[in-house]
Order: sequence, then C-alpha cells, then structure tokens
Amino acid sequence: KQWYQRRVRVSAWRERKGRWQLVGSGDPRKPQMFYKIEGEKTEISTGDMVHARCVFDSTDRDTATTMGPTGKDEMCNFYMMYSVNASDMPALIEDENSGCFKNKRFTVPRYARVTDPLAARYEVDGNWSLSLAPGQIGGLSRTSDMEQLVVFHRGPNAWSAKTWFDSSNNVLYKEFIKEHTVLFVNPATGEVEDSFGGDRFIMPHGVFLDHHDNVYLTDVALHQVYKFDYGKWERPSLVLGSKYKPGSGSSHFCKPTSVVVDMAENIYVSDGYCNSRVVKFNRRGGYVAEYGTPGAEKGKPGVMGLVHDLTLDPIHHEIHVADRENGQVHVLNYLTCNFTRVYPMPGSVFSVEFDADPPTLFAVNVTEAGRESKIMTVDPATGQIKAASPSTPSPLTMPHTITYLPSHGLFAGEIASPYRVWRLERSSVPPDDTPSPPTTLTKKLIQTISNTDIPISVVVLLAIVGMFPVTYLGIVVVARCRRGDGRDRVDRTGFQKLLKDYDSSDEEDDLVFKKSDLRY
Repeated sequence: KQWYQRRVRVSAWRERKGRWQLVGSGDPRKPQMFYKIEGEKTEISTGDMVHARCVFDSTDRDTATTMGPTGKDEMCNFYMMYSVNASDMPALIEDENSGCFKNKRFTVPRYARVTDPLAARYEVDGNWSLSLAPGQIGGLSRTSDMEQLVVFHRGPNAWSAKTWFDSSNNVLYKEFIKEHTVLFVNPATGEVEDSFGGDRFIMPHGVFLDHHDNVYLTDVALHQVYKFDYGKWERPSLVLGSKYKPGSGSSHFCKPTSVVVDMAENIYVSDGYCNSRVVKFNRRGGYVAEYGTPGAEKGKPGVMGLVHDLTLDPIHHEIHVADRENGQVHVLNYLTCNFTRVYPMPGSVFSVEFDADPPTLFAVNVTEAGRESKIMTVDPATGQIKAASPSTPSPLTMPHTITYLPSHGLFAGEIASPYRVWRLERSSVPPDDTPSPPTTLTKKLIQTISNTDIPISVVVLLAIVGMFPVTYLGIVVVARCRRGDGRDRVDRTGFQKLLKDYDSSDEEDDLVFKKSDLRY
C-alpha cells in the first residue's frame, strides 16, 4: 500500500482576530513539490496564527489509523515557502571579520503591540519541589519542546562556603563534583527523568539548550564552555576556553557565566566576572568577535560591568544581557552587532529570560541584604516594568537563575541555603505596587515616542495644538489596541475533530468562518 492514501485534502489557514482565511490547499497524494498560489494573496503578519488542516478518509478500514512514520500511519504536513525578487531586497553584506551585517537599509522586526498579557503576576507553588535535594543552582534552562526543565547545580561545592579563587582568578580547589550536575526534570511533578555530568565540573554556572536540544554549559572554575550533543552525555563534542587558565582574547575566558546559541548555531558567551564582554564563536568553535566595553557608567548601551546572564530573542535577532552589579539590561542586535538600548532595573540583575508569546522579558532582581528579591516582568521594547513577582512577602532570598516554560510557569533557582528550585504559577493582574527604575519622566516620554511610528513633527504639532486632541488620540489608540488583544491563545496539545463537517474541497464558501466553529 502507498503511504498517505487516505489523506484527501491538506490546507493551511491564517487566523486573525477570530476569523480564518484560506492560505492554500492541495491534494497530498500528488508528488511533493511547491505549487504557486494563484489568485488573491494572503498576508501573514505578527500576531497571526497559521494552522494546518488535514482531511482523511478511512471509511474502508475497521481499525484505528494513527499518526506516525510508517506505511500504516498517516501524517499531516503543509509546507509554505516565500520568495522575493533580488532587486527588491537590500544586499546584506556580512563582514568577514566580525560576522555583522553592515547594510544601513537592513532593519529588524518591530515588537508586537501588546500590553495586558505582560502585566500578570506569578506566585510561588508551595507544593512543588525537586525529587532530590540539589546544591547551589548555577543555571536553569528548558528543552526545545518546553516540556522539560533542565537544572545545572553545584552539589556539595558552595561558592559562598570558602574562597575558591586567588587574586588572579585561578581556582584554589580542584574538587570535581561526584554526582550528576545536569538534571532533566518533569516540570509538573519535579521528578528527575534523566541526568549526567558527574566527575566533570567544579563550579557550574550557566546552561542553555539549542533548538536541537544540544546542551551548553559554563564552569567558572575551569574557565570553559562545553557543548554536549543531545543524548551523547559521555563526552563533550566541543570545548571552548583553556582549562584552569583565566584570560581574555580569542582562546581564554575568565569565569564565563552564560551561553546562548542562535538559529545559525553561532555561540555567544558572557565573559563574565572579569572581562565584561560577550564573545561570539561560529558553530565549529572558531572565534568571530566580541562585544562590550568595561565600565560602571550607567545608561550607555554596551558599557558593562559583571556580565552575568544572556537570553536569546530569535524573532528580533537580539540578545538581552544582564549587567549584574550595574543593575541594567543591555540589548545586543546579533545581526548588526550593535548594542541598541539599555534599561535600568532596581537592584542587581542576576538573570534574564525571554519569551516570545507575547514578547516578554523576565529579570531577577536581587536587592540589598535583608530585603526580599523579585522577578520583574519587563516590556522588552521599552524596558518598562509591568509586574513584580511574587507578591510580598516573597520567599525568594537570592535567586541566581530563571527559566520559563509556557505551560508550567516560571522557575527560579537559589544559591542561598536551603538551595532549591521554586516554581511560580501565573496569577492575576497585580495591584499597583510594581517598583520603577530610576528613570525621569522626560526619558520615559522620549523612549515612548521613539518606539512609535509617529513622526516627530506630528508629535510637536499635537503638543502645540493642545492636550485635548492628544488625549482623544490616546483613547482611540488604546481602544483599538485592546480590541486586538482579545485573541485567545491556542492550546497546542493537539487538534480535535471539527464541530462542523466541512467538505474537503475548500470551496469559496469555506474560505472564511468564525473561530467559534472550531473546538481545540
């Protein structure tokens, strides 16, 4: 029997504000190739949802048909490809030395206009805990499917327990941790489902999983970065830095803290406690460039102190950098290789985490000794703090790292005793008690204007005419934005049968229908 013989129609749909528009459809039994879409084109923009729909006919069978890769199974695939004329595109000239795109016409996507979804508070789930007691939590991350929490801990090696480094940043105690330091955890139950990393690390710090679930780890005592291919935990496939040798340049780190990897598999390392820089390597470990200038001056993008954590925004091609002691977050565009902005946070910024839906930045704020710590929910476009979690009093003492799993909430790892991982669940819109960074009203106004599409001349004209037109315009804009924010998030656990039996022809009367016609 031929594969997919029971599939009779496959189609793709764009969902926008509850209405569905057909993108294209075809017969899946035809040879697999790309067919040009004829007729009216469909625009897909930021905030739209794209769905694939497959119609099967299994009426001639008396057994269940399952999804899978064999000849007895079925699949649902719909591929879309777009192309443009070369003359319509700016030439993206990549500098061979820096790997940066220098064309001034090149622009990055703007942030989606979202407000209310950012303002949620997260509260501690007191019933959740890891199934085993870890050491200090160096780093947290997540698998690409967002269904496993990854913990990188220090076992019996506590950095605060004794002086681990001399004045030249050489490690004094070469005590390798016997137990497994990398834990794959079920985020719902706290059970450890897999682990590795025994007898390999001294002072774990950062962990990151790329889109292939390869694991990247940093060790501040070894001054190195490790890559482990997924499932091959016996030995690393790539090692960056020189063991026990702190330094700078292209082949040394000094206490590297964090690592992220972009979709092209370029590697970015925050280095770290000594060098105040972000270092870029290609997928093979070849040195490409470094970014950042040491300094304590606040408000200057790229002028950094202790570079403590990184988080990747692949949509806008940005890396958010936690400048811990300076209490700032810097934003590096990794295509143009420029620091585009910096925004202040209250207290020290230990860790940052980006989530794309909606674009949200979480930042760990550790305040002065004796005061509680918070996790800030930040608008990544403006740096405005939308919420602080959890509510007062907070049980968090010194959270060192955070990660976010959309279906399970926020997770924060402590380096203060008792060492533990907290789970925080999404709550309601918080009261107006969110702390504000030390930013003047004038700076906020300029920052707001710079993130809109309104020309400066129009803003000046509105200011001259008077406050009433400005107020009216603001009300109209807010009302329109709020009408666009009502779209429910789609449950991605799987499609269920349609409530209506639409035929498989995708005829004209089937092109647009309401979301209420479907059940997920």
